[in-house]
Amino acid sequence: MKSRGALMIRANELLQRLRRMLSVRIYEEGIWQTKGRAIQEHSPLTAGGLKVALVTSGSFPPREGLGTHVFSLAKYLNAKGCDVTIFVRTGGFRRPSMETYESIRVTRIPSSSIPAISSFIFAVILTTIFRRKELDIIHYHSPLVIPARRTGSEKRPKVISTIHSTMVADTKFIEPISLHAKLNKLMGYFLSPLMERLLIKGSDKIISVSEGVAEELRNFYHVRQDKISTIVNAIDLEVFKGRGNRREGFILYLGRLGYRKGLPELFDAIVRYQRAGGQRHFVFGGDGPLSELLKRRISEQFVPDTVSWLGSLDTEGVADALASAEFLIMPSTYETGPRVVLEAMASGTPVIATKVGLVKDIDPEAYIPINDHTSSSIFDALQAASALSPQEYMKLSLRSECLAEGFSSENIYAKVLDHYRE
Repeated sequence: MKSRGALMIRANELLQRLRRMLSVRIYEEGIWQTKGRAIQEHSPLTAGGLKVALVTSGSFPPREGLGTHVFSLAKYLNAKGCDVTIFVRTGGFRRPSMETYESIRVTRIPSSSIPAISSFIFAVILTTIFRRKELDIIHYHSPLVIPARRTGSEKRPKVISTIHSTMVADTKFIEPISLHAKLNKLMGYFLSPLMERLLIKGSDKIISVSEGVAEELRNFYHVRQDKISTIVNAIDLEVFKGRGNRREGFILYLGRLGYRKGLPELFDAIVRYQRAGGQRHFVFGGDGPLSELLKRRISEQFVPDTVSWLGSLDTEGVADALASAEFLIMPSTYETGPRVVLEAMASGTPVIATKVGLVKDIDPEAYIPINDHTSSSIFDALQAASALSPQEYMKLSLRSECLAEGFSSENIYAKVLDHYRE
């Protein structure tokens, strides 16, 4: 433990030096001074309402579940009279940029393109910003976020951290199919626990997005039960409901094209399904580190015109794809959500999924289960979905829609706001 402490001290010294080299300073009057050029910062302080900083390492504008969750929460809080700014990490050593995105202030903090290093730089710069801001709430969203250092001022903001996944568990399920994957696994084993301990220690309250994540926090980090609340991710029902039944007979995978998503096994199952005479078309939407590998497999292994590629989709594109699909398939080996399962259910689109993350807590009658993480089990689930009668399909669709009602943003985000006010 002493060696880790010494490493942290040394890392902070190095990052302070890097910050000075970048000439990034924040003055009391709210001016960024970068490479001799001044940029006026959007101050998150206005009269009335809670002053909230939402901090995330996710992409922005949102292209995946974490970013969508943070942005949706920001819009809800803004509508409730809170004064909200999103602070998001970006790669490279560019100037900080400030903008307004759909009425929400967003401050982009440049750090580094190397994930571990960028997390420490991000924390150093946030410490400087938050030291000069009167904030009521700082709300971090993991993974790969380190909290800003707490100041000795009389009034300290309340610090809440939402743990969307523990990297200890997440990286354990990464398939070691490339050097990038192996490096991620090593980081999850050696470095991520250090960052997550810092986040937990620096938080007044921890929110887990599923009971599975809460269990990981208790088992891996021995977090007290009274410090953890489980609040699942919310969905905007108005976006996904009422688009009409436009089912086009295809099975949709929608999400990050990355590790621990069960994609190699899914591709093997599709090959077997087609050889067995399966008639369903498969559509893939999303982006990620496995995109090029999967595209090659599509061109080399699949019957022409039986698999399509949508690429990355915005919220409207996701809603349209879910409304058109006959099924959503999610064969992940590890998840803490996924949010897209709830979005599919709100669309009335039946789900084929492994029992991981939030799915473990869902009524087993509301989806078609994939019993384990093998291609054989995925194949069996595809066969079961294809064999549903129209009446069985409609029953499953209606059950999915009813279940999704409990995950509305109004219901879920109200619980987050209650934690702010405690």
